[in-house]
Amino acid sequence: MRLTVVSSLYPSRKKKIESLVRLCREAEGIRLSFPYSDASFYAFFKENAGIPAAAAFTDLGEQTFECCAFVRPDLRGRGLFSRLLSAGLSKLPPDSSLLFFTDGRCKDASSVLSALGAKWDSDEHMMERSLRDLLPGTAFLPTDPAGSSEPSRCVSEPSRCRLKPSGGLEPSRSFCEETGVLTYTSKAGSVRIAVYPGWYYLYDLEIRKELRRKGYGSALLSFVLDDLAKREPLPIRLQVSSGNTAALRLYEKTGFRITETLSAWLYRPSVPVKP
Repeated sequence: MRLTVVSSLYPSRKKKIESLVRLCREAEGIRLSFPYSDASFYAFFKENAGIPAAAAFTDLGEQTFECCAFVRPDLRGRGLFSRLLSAGLSKLPPDSSLLFFTDGRCKDASSVLSALGAKWDSDEHMMERSLRDLLPGTAFLPTDPAGSSEPSRCVSEPSRCRLKPSGGLEPSRSFCEETGVLTYTSKAGSVRIAVYPGWYYLYDLEIRKELRRKGYGSALLSFVLDDLAKREPLPIRLQVSSGNTAALRLYEKTGFRITETLSAWLYRPSVPVKP
């Protein structure tokens, strides 16, 4: 098997990794997903026409990277994950840390984290909301701080659709067919929606600091939910830290419910593992 490291995934490679993830999820009953387009880089093995092991490394800032890895169940214990991890660490800045997420259902993952000397860091909640019970037009529209302009919707890569610098916060509208990310912006903030087959994933909800706790987050989120329900009423999911009580209250108020809790484990390669 040949180990390959790339910055992005071709559609054919993405489909092969999707098959690997689906196999692992079905074998162990896990719901963990894989960042097919948002990771900083990917490492994977190629074997014949398939990909039996793959890992994604995503920059979370402050020299911390999330590592998401899947190894075909019948090939575990053969050092594939160790080689994926080594390949990833060789590309990271010195003294970087890794975060691993687990739902506790995969015993192999628990054993690996223990062997690495990873320490529990926090709990993350997976939340979900159905949009089929949301009647079009029932969500209230957000009120912008300098007027009544509605948020705009644009389909674009995250890097191509950002709020403008201070003094130019007018909503923007653009369309890029090659991406599956919806970006909503208002003068109060922005949020992104990744569109997957059969469901949506909400991330990067940001409200300007001076406008927080004033109802703008609820208003923007309600607008987004209403718009998605009109587009196609698929389930919408998100992930939020257990320590982020303000976000938890916001999501619960807009109809989201916790479906699963994941534990984040922090691994510092520069810290020796104690025997």
